[in-house]
Amino acid sequence: MIIFSLDNKFIIYLFIFCLALSNKTIVTNKFNSTYYDLLFNSIEYDYYNLSMIYNFSSNSIKIKHKSNGKNIINKIVCIFGVLANEKGLEIEKSMLQWLLPEYDVYCIYQKYPGKLFEYPALRFAQWISNILKIPIILYVHTKGAFKKAIFQENARALWKLEFTKPRNFIYIQLIKNNETDISLPFRIGMTTLYNGMFISNRAFNLINTIDKSKNRYYYEKFFMFNKTLEKVRIKGVINDSIVKNIHTHYECYKYLQNNKKSEQKKKFIIIYLILILIVYYIKIRIK
Repeated sequence: MIIFSLDNKFIIYLFIFCLALSNKTIVTNKFNSTYYDLLFNSIEYDYYNLSMIYNFSSNSIKIKHKSNGKNIINKIVCIFGVLANEKGLEIEKSMLQWLLPEYDVYCIYQKYPGKLFEYPALRFAQWISNILKIPIILYVHTKGAFKKAIFQENARALWKLEFTKPRNFIYIQLIKNNETDISLPFRIGMTTLYNGMFISNRAFNLINTIDKSKNRYYYEKFFMFNKTLEKVRIKGVINDSIVKNIHTHYECYKYLQNNKKSEQKKKFIIIYLILILIVYYIKIRIK
C-alpha cells in the first residue's frame, strides 16, 4: 500500500485551484426579447428625469424607491442595481429581505441583458449623493443574475453578513470618523472587489464622472481610471492587503465557513445552558 503524505500548504493550494475551476461562469437565461421586455415593462417605477441623470434618453432603465415605511429618516440610503431578468428579480427579492429593515433602498432596474453593466446604478448613486448631499451610501447589485458561479453566491452571503447589524456599524464608522472614503469587506489595491461597498459623498465628489464602458471590470476598477482619484481612500475591513482575486475568493469562503461554525457553536452553548437549567429546575422540584 502506498500512502501519500500531503502537507497543509499543498492542500490549501489544491483547494484554491479547485475553487478557481468551479468559477467557470454559465449564462443562466437565454435571451428572449419578448419575454424580458414584458418582464421589464411590468415593473412599476417612480418618475425620474433620466436624461438629467444619465445625459442620454434611455428606455432600458427604471428606478423604484422602496421602503418598509419604518424610521426612514435615520436609515442610510442604499442604491441597489437590479438586472431585470427572472434570476435578477429572484435575487432582488431575497436581498430586499435584509436590506429594507436597515436601509432606504432605491432599486435601479436595467433591462436584460444589461449591456450597461453597473453604470446605471453607480451613476445614480453619484447623482443622488451630490444632489441631496448624502454623506454615506451603500451600493450593492444582483450579483449572479446574468452568470452563475459559486463566488457570486458567496459574495451575496458576505454582504448579508457584513452589511447588516451589528457588523455594518464598523464600515459606517470608518467613513463617519473620516478614516476612509470607501469601506468594503475585501479589496485588491484600488479594486473594489465584488463591488458591494459603503461610499462617502467625498469619494463621489472626487469622481468627475462615472463613464459608460463596454468592459464590465471597469466598474470594479473605475477608481483606477482617473489620476485625480489617487486621493480616494479605500479600506477593506476583513482584509485590506489581498494581492490576487483567487486568494480573496478563498478568504471569503473561509470567512463565511468560520462564521457558520461560530454561529453553530453559539447555538450549541445556548442549548447546553438551557439543558443545565432544566436539569437544575427538575432537581429542585424533586427535592
